[in-house]
Amino acid sequence: MSGSIEDIRALAEKLGEAIARNPRFLALREAEKAIEADAEAKSLLKALNEKTLEILRKEESLKPVEPEEKRELSNLRSSVARNENLQKLQKAQADYSEMMNRVNRSLFDKLGVLPD
Repeated sequence: MSGSIEDIRALAEKLGEAIARNPRFLALREAEKAIEADAEAKSLLKALNEKTLEILRKEESLKPVEPEEKRELSNLRSSVARNENLQKLQKAQADYSEMMNRVNRSLFDKLGVLPD
């Protein structure tokens, strides 16, 4: 291969196909589907994301975060941690992320650059 754009694109397609068949990717997709089918998990995740953003915005604008808000965030995190489907999603995300970090490190090594 000469390293042409088409050669690189063809290799990228093959990489994408290999990733799509990888058990870590498949487990991530399965976990995402389970969340879509689990109304409680979706609701918990949405509430956690909203509360986290709300608190981050307050902190960024130097507004006080009330103890009740901190308790609510803590309770939401505990509820998320107890939800089996959300636990599976977090594990699948971590496994997939670890795999992709290794792939990216390989690319950066071959390019001779350091990742940010």
